[in-house]
Amino acid sequence: MIDKTIINNISEEPGVYLWKDSEGNVLYVGKAKNLKKRLSQYFNKNMLNSYKTPKLMEHASSVETLICNSDREAFIQERKLILKYRPFYNVIIPPKLTFPFIRIKLIKNGIEIKRVDYYSKENNTIFFGPLPNNRNISSLIKYLEHILISKNGEYIKSTNAEFWQNQFDYAKQIIKKPHNLFVLLQQKIEDAKKNLDFELAKFYKDVYETFSYNQAMQKTFIQTKKNINVIGWYKHNNYLLLSVIFYNDGIWFLQKDFTYQILSSPENTINEFLNSFYAKFELPEMILLDKACKDFEYDLAENIVFSETKSLEDFIEIANKNAENNYREKINKYISTNNLLKVQDKLSKLLNVDCSCIAIFDNSFFVNSETVVGMVCVFENGEHNQKLNRHFYHKVNYNRNADVEYMFWTIKKYLMKFSDVPSVLFIDGSKMQIDAAVEARNLLGLNIPIFGLSKNERHQTEKMLDEKGEEISFEDIEIFNFLSDCQYIVDKYAKYYYNKQEIKNERYNFLLDIEGVGLKTLEKLIKNFQTYENIKSATYEELCKVVNKNIALNLTKAKK
Repeated sequence: MIDKTIINNISEEPGVYLWKDSEGNVLYVGKAKNLKKRLSQYFNKNMLNSYKTPKLMEHASSVETLICNSDREAFIQERKLILKYRPFYNVIIPPKLTFPFIRIKLIKNGIEIKRVDYYSKENNTIFFGPLPNNRNISSLIKYLEHILISKNGEYIKSTNAEFWQNQFDYAKQIIKKPHNLFVLLQQKIEDAKKNLDFELAKFYKDVYETFSYNQAMQKTFIQTKKNINVIGWYKHNNYLLLSVIFYNDGIWFLQKDFTYQILSSPENTINEFLNSFYAKFELPEMILLDKACKDFEYDLAENIVFSETKSLEDFIEIANKNAENNYREKINKYISTNNLLKVQDKLSKLLNVDCSCIAIFDNSFFVNSETVVGMVCVFENGEHNQKLNRHFYHKVNYNRNADVEYMFWTIKKYLMKFSDVPSVLFIDGSKMQIDAAVEARNLLGLNIPIFGLSKNERHQTEKMLDEKGEEISFEDIEIFNFLSDCQYIVDKYAKYYYNKQEIKNERYNFLLDIEGVGLKTLEKLIKNFQTYENIKSATYEELCKVVNKNIALNLTKAKK
């Protein structure tokens, strides 16, 4: 436990304080109007538990302070330091959290339509959204390009400023009053179905559903056109569950859930959440909080309104119910994610590198096959982020060390495009593969750390290697299991894309001429036997384990 005398020489000015452990790691960043008074509260057992965090104090061994000119400046510095250090005991917004928007911008001689993960006030710009990440946004962008900036399948090339202004005005009309567009899209869906063009019908349906998303769950917010965020909360044991409901022009258009461990008090956790959240996203015109939370000095007090009328209470009630909904599942997910973060942190300390974004590489190929796949899977904060996966197809190399060459190509192709993504690289392989990765990295003038994961004869993770190919000894089973899972996942994806390409390459393979063998059966055979040579050499009994007896018999006869 840290000694109370540490605060004797602390200033009484406003500022920021950083609790640190014995190794100098930042545990918590806070701000105060009076640094000495605030820090003394951590040692006063008679104080309300609004700022005292016993778990924090168990690990803290020192405190660093930064004096500021005002409480406002301290608030700004606190935000910057939290984003910089991402301390464990602070409330942090998940880095992957984004709210997709479609941005339509009037530019010189044209209109730019693209997806962005932010909203900002810009001249000659319309933002549509935010939209859930699982919506088919690309279909809507493609359709908007079709009606706004293209004709007969080609982009319009015009220097007529009036023409583009008219197109931009039309875009604004579509966004604000989409009824006519909905009618048109519904007609296009029906027409496509009548013409048996179900792919086109699905495209128009995706556009319709994505565009109409903001019209769903309509609920007028006390006849106001303000942009309002309603914050609901539910406390279970030592966990705080938050639900943020977004209203735009009086319409509920989005809801997000967050779960945090209460490390001081619910009110302080909410305050930290608001600071962290609105450091990343634009402040609304109003933040509505439960009146039960009003006896606290919030940093964003100017933007906060409390539910002190019946109509406002109704909206807080909805948000609170959403916060409580499925609370056990939310808490379990939080614990699972938090455990992954702890493992990632332990791995970072073991290797003395930043492991917040791991890219792991593997190749998949077989002898006598024309398919070679290089696979990259990315793990952010311990979690597999499938959206960042990448795969590459390589030309067959008949050299004896082909696998080493393939690794060089995979690393080089990936880093040429995505060198800004990973903080560290892990290579599925031994020293030769690591050397190939180092060569590719150095060729591009990069300095991203590289490690290797080698397997045993049973194709299981065995040991971790450093950049020189030397084994890194460790006994932490959680780290081992995490790395083993990463290696299994990249191997699985590599084989998936390999099999997919093999079927594409052999779509008109002789096997498809055999009665009972279609693409699905062929895919099943490839998945189990890995190569066509293995299928050809398989016995009737081996084939029966994968397909029915009739197909197995037909395959056996065809090979004679």
